[in-house]
Amino acid sequence: MFSNTLALDVVIGLVLIYFIYSLLISIIGEMLSGWMGIRARLLRQGLDSLLNDQRPGRITVDFMSWMKDVFLVEPADFKFSDAGRFYKEPAIRKLAKRGDEKAWYSIRNTKPSYLSKELYANTLIAILGRRGRGICERDRVFMGVETNSTHFGVQTSQRFKEMLNASNGELPLFRTCLEEEFTEMMDRVNGWYKRKLGFILFWVGFLMCMALNVDTFQIVHILVNSPEARQKMVALAQQAVKDKDEGTAWTQISPDSSTYTALLEDSYARAFRNAREAEFLLGKGWDFDGVAEDIKVEDGKIKEAKKYLKRSKILQIKECKDQIETSDLPVAELKSKIADYYNLVQNEREKVLNPIGKLLGKNIYSIDSASLTKGNVLKASVEPGLFRKVKIVLCRTLPPWRIKFWGIVLSALALSLGSNFWFDLLRRLVAIRSAGVKPEEKPDVKNQNDAVIRKRNDGTFSEFNDPVEKAISDYRKTWEGIPWVVAINADVLDVNESKKAGVKIVVEQGAPFRGVISDSVDVVVNDVKTRVPIVCIEGKAGVFADDFTPMPGNIFHPFTQQYGTPAGIVRNKRTGQVAILTCAHASILSSVSFLVDNQEKIDLIEHANDLAGRGIGEVRNRIFSSYIDAAVIDVKSDFNTSLIKIAGVQLPSLSSPRPIKSQDQGSLNLVVHTVRGKIEGGVLTHARANHQFRNEMKSANFQDLIRFGKAPFDKFLTQPGDSGALITADGKPVAILIGAAETAEGKFSFGVKLTDVMEALQLTII
Repeated sequence: MFSNTLALDVVIGLVLIYFIYSLLISIIGEMLSGWMGIRARLLRQGLDSLLNDQRPGRITVDFMSWMKDVFLVEPADFKFSDAGRFYKEPAIRKLAKRGDEKAWYSIRNTKPSYLSKELYANTLIAILGRRGRGICERDRVFMGVETNSTHFGVQTSQRFKEMLNASNGELPLFRTCLEEEFTEMMDRVNGWYKRKLGFILFWVGFLMCMALNVDTFQIVHILVNSPEARQKMVALAQQAVKDKDEGTAWTQISPDSSTYTALLEDSYARAFRNAREAEFLLGKGWDFDGVAEDIKVEDGKIKEAKKYLKRSKILQIKECKDQIETSDLPVAELKSKIADYYNLVQNEREKVLNPIGKLLGKNIYSIDSASLTKGNVLKASVEPGLFRKVKIVLCRTLPPWRIKFWGIVLSALALSLGSNFWFDLLRRLVAIRSAGVKPEEKPDVKNQNDAVIRKRNDGTFSEFNDPVEKAISDYRKTWEGIPWVVAINADVLDVNESKKAGVKIVVEQGAPFRGVISDSVDVVVNDVKTRVPIVCIEGKAGVFADDFTPMPGNIFHPFTQQYGTPAGIVRNKRTGQVAILTCAHASILSSVSFLVDNQEKIDLIEHANDLAGRGIGEVRNRIFSSYIDAAVIDVKSDFNTSLIKIAGVQLPSLSSPRPIKSQDQGSLNLVVHTVRGKIEGGVLTHARANHQFRNEMKSANFQDLIRFGKAPFDKFLTQPGDSGALITADGKPVAILIGAAETAEGKFSFGVKLTDVMEALQLTII
C-alpha cells in the first residue's frame, strides 16, 4: 500500500514531468505560432471586430471560405476596411517587420503580434482628430466623432458617439473608454489564442510523447518502484519551483520585442536540459534493441579504427553514470553531472561511433571496449536505421489496443493544459510537502497602472494658438443647431475699418440673427483670454438640383431617377475593376449613406433623345457624409470606356490629385470639366469652407470643401447637372463638383477635395 509521503512524491514526480515537457512544447508551440503568425492573425481578427461593421452572414459557406477562416487567412478586402486603415498608421506600421506583402506568409512580416491598450487608444484618437477642428486635441477628436469625419462604419461610429457621451466631454475618460474596450477585446483574443494554441500543443505533445516515449503509465510505474529516482525527482521539483522564472522570461515581454527570440531560444535550451535530466533519472526513452555484433576489421582499416578507438571515453561515461545513480548528490551537482554525462555521450558519438561506423559501414550504437579483440574484432551494438526506428515507434504506440497508446494520449492531453497550470499545481504540492508554505500571490497592479496611464494621457493641452479655431470648436454645435444657419467659416473680417481674423456665419435671408448670435465670443487659449469677432452675412443653402435637362455624357441613376456628371476613370482597389468616379447625392434618397458592394445599375446618356441611357455598370461604393460626396461605378467588362465622352472628349483617366492648401486661396485658377465643355476662369476663394446643401429629401452640413467662383462673383460658374464634374488646377485634378450656393459675398461653386475622395473610397489611378 502507498504511504501518504510515497503517494505525494509520485504525484510530484509526475507533475514535474508534465511541467517540464509542457514547458518544452509550449516553447515549440510559441515558435510555431510565431512562424505561422497566429498572434498577429488573431489580433487582426480582434481589430476587425472592433473597427469594422459586421456584415450580414451568408446562409451557405463554401469549403474554401471555411478553410480560410480556420487557418486565419486575411480576407482580400481587409486592407481596404477601417481596421486595414488602422494598420497603415505610422505608429502601427513601425511595429511590424518588413516583408513582401503579397507573399502568403506576409502577415508574420507586415503586422505586429501585440499592441498595448495605450497605443491603440492614442492611434485611434489621432485618426479621429485628423479631420476635426479646434486648437486642442480634445476639440478636434470630439468633432471628428460627432461628424464621423474619418468615415468609420455606421455601427462603429455610433459606438464611438456612445463612448463620447459616457465620457461627459472629458478626453482622458474617452481615452479610457477606448482602452477598456480594447482590453475586453484582447481578453477574447487571448481566449481564441489559447484555444488555437491548445489544439497545436496537443498534436505537438502527442508527437513528442511518441518520439520520447513519455508514457504516463510507465512513468508512474518507475516512480512507484524506484525510491532513488523518486527522491531525485522531488529534489528537482523543489529546485524547479525556485528557478521557474529563469526559464519563462519570454512570457513576460511582447512577442514583437527584439529580445523575445533570444529569450525564447534560451528557454528552449533550459527546457531541453530539464527534459534530458528527467529522462536520465527515470530511465525512459526508446530501447531499439540494438543487435550485438562482432565486426571484423579489415587489415587496411585497422590503423584508422584504432585511432578512433583511442579517442573513446567509454570508461568515463560509465563512471559518470554510476556516480549519478548511486550517489546522493545536491541538486546543483546532480544537474551538472547529468550535463557532463550527455556531453560525454555526444562527444563519443561525434568523435568515435560515427567515424568508425562510417569506416566499417555500420550504424554503431555503442561499443563494449575501446580496443579491438583478438583477430581484430570490434565488439559493438548495431542499431537499426531511421526507417526501422520509426516503424518500431509507430507499431508500439499507435495500435489503440495497446496500453502504451493510451499512456501517450493521456500524456499529450496533460501537456496541452500548459506549463502554467502544471507549475501552479507543482508549487502547491511542493508547498504541502514542505509543511504548508503559502504559495506566492501576484500583486494586483492594475489599478496602479491605470492611475498612471490616466495621469500621463491627459489630452487637454493646446497644440495651436488660434483663437478662431477654438471659437469654432466650442460653439459650432450651438450655431449649427440654429435652423437658419447655413455655413460657419474662419475668415478675415472687416472690423472697425481693419482686417481681423474671426468667424463668418452665413444665415438665410431675412433670418433674425441679431440678438441670437452675438458679435463676438470670448475664448481662452493657453490661459490667455481672447475676444473673437463674429460677422453674420445673408445667403442661401446650396440646393441638390434635379430640375434640369440632361445631356449626352450625363449618367442616370434609375433607382433615384436623377442625373450626374462623371469626373473620370479610376481603379477600384476593393474590386480591382475599372471604375467611374462621380458625386454620390444623385444616387441616394436619404441624408446619410455609406454603401459598399451594392449593385445599383447605372446608365450613360448617349443621345439627347434617349434619356434612359445605356447600362455602363453598378455603384459599388459611395459615401455621402459631412466630408465626402462621391460614388464609384464599376464599369461592366463588356463596356468600352472610350464611349464615355465629356463635351465630345473621351472621359480621362485621373492622374494623381493635387492637394489644396490655404496658401492657394485667391491665386489658384480652377477649370471645371462638364458635359457642356470646359469652364475656365474660376478662382479658389476658400480652401476649407463649410456650407449646407439640401433639398426636400436630404441635407448635409458639408465640412472642408473648396469654394470658388469667377470674379466679380455675380454669376454662377457652374449649372445644375454639373455635379460630379472634375475640377482641375494646372492640369492636375483637385476636386469633384457637388453644387453651388449664393451668399451676400457672391455666387460660388463648391467641391470635395479629390485627395480625400481617393483615400476614403479606396481608389487608385490607372
